[in-house]
Amino acid sequence: MFGSADDSKPIARRFPRRPVRAGKDATGGPGVASFARAYRVPIMIAVLVATVVTTAAVTSALVSRGPPKRPGIDAATLAGTCSAAADKARQDLAGLVVAALSSSASTQQQGSAGLAALASFAPAYLRRTLEAVLARLPATDRPHIVVSQDGHLPEVTAVVGDMQKQFRAAAPDIAFSHIHHTQSAESGDDGFGYMKLSRHFGWALGNVFDRGHPRVIVLEDDLEIAADFFEYFSAVAPVLDADSTLLAASAYNDIGQPAFVADSARVYRSDFFPGLGWMLTRRAWAELGPKWPRGFWDDWLREPAQRKGRAFLRPEVSRTRTFGERGVSQSQFFHQYLSNIKLNAEPVAWGSVDLQYLLKPTYDRALDAAVAAAQGVPASSVVAKDCSALPRPPATGSHPLSVATRAGSLGAAFKVDYGSVGAYPRAAGAFGFIADVKAGVPRTAYRGVVSLQHKGCFVYLVPAGGAPLPER
Repeated sequence: MFGSADDSKPIARRFPRRPVRAGKDATGGPGVASFARAYRVPIMIAVLVATVVTTAAVTSALVSRGPPKRPGIDAATLAGTCSAAADKARQDLAGLVVAALSSSASTQQQGSAGLAALASFAPAYLRRTLEAVLARLPATDRPHIVVSQDGHLPEVTAVVGDMQKQFRAAAPDIAFSHIHHTQSAESGDDGFGYMKLSRHFGWALGNVFDRGHPRVIVLEDDLEIAADFFEYFSAVAPVLDADSTLLAASAYNDIGQPAFVADSARVYRSDFFPGLGWMLTRRAWAELGPKWPRGFWDDWLREPAQRKGRAFLRPEVSRTRTFGERGVSQSQFFHQYLSNIKLNAEPVAWGSVDLQYLLKPTYDRALDAAVAAAQGVPASSVVAKDCSALPRPPATGSHPLSVATRAGSLGAAFKVDYGSVGAYPRAAGAFGFIADVKAGVPRTAYRGVVSLQHKGCFVYLVPAGGAPLPER
């Protein structure tokens, strides 16, 4: 593992991935509060079952006594009345059991991440996304699902109701909540989708954080997720919590087409907010929530006033991919840049991956060394090269910038000096990936460097001078 001596302490020890279970006493054993929470649902169910059994017993006893002494009431009427009462008690029991399980799940999941699934006007998209979430729920660190519906479109409401039943049947331990955001018209933005979208995002984030979750994963209703989507976020969460130079983590790579990615276990720092499936901490929300913008929330989050020099985490191989050709963005880049993003198909055993290299001091040193060791070439030259025939080690999640220290085992490493930010699109265009710049930062760049793989070659697009921008 790439790193220096002063960073030798494993991240698993420095930032434990699994916190000690809430409710344990100083010795590590369950305390009284923990015991009460753990057995609350079984006790409630036992009491309710006893009630139904008692009702049934009384019914049987009354019927067995024969006709009552009071005239006008025969045995059949009495039996029917008692049977109806027993049925009503059984129905009440079922409802109370579901409510008790949901309440218990919500309480137990306050220490885990909340998942805010944003829905509006696309019921088919929403169903596809929620079915993927249900199919890919993790074995541990299971999230509280909160579907935030913007408005009251009946078709969307019906999908949420149906999926809620499916979640309760397949994963009764997971809380599933359905909340509604009612749009209020504001002057100057009537009918403007980006304004409505921003208000909904801010409202939903606040609602889910108010439920006590330390982190919230945001998932829009047109995203497909990889098999290890949740495990990826569980893996990067300790780094995000520990490193104050990070603002959020995303599951998406803006230049994640198959031609530019290789290792499904690699994670990078980036100064560009990717969105499209991302996680925010309570600490960050406390800062951003009070000043949440009226519109264009994603570009707002990329501005220096919000970033304050902080970076984001993103994978080399995306854990999300959009299938929403129709939406607020009017499919501006869909066919050319979005539809062909590679969705990870090789689940990673994240518990065995050391992500210590993502901490800023270690990462910055490695970036400086890797770029310095790479061979400088024109963009046209590296585009024509093919390093795929060179020996390559298996994808292990080793430091993404350590190619310069491994004697070319990943093929050759090259750097392309793109000059000024204004000239960056020309260099990026030579490779054929998205080349736009927002708030002075090229997509995926960290300290001005865009890292990618191309035909087995490791490539760095670097700013003027051939080196990363100075550390901030």
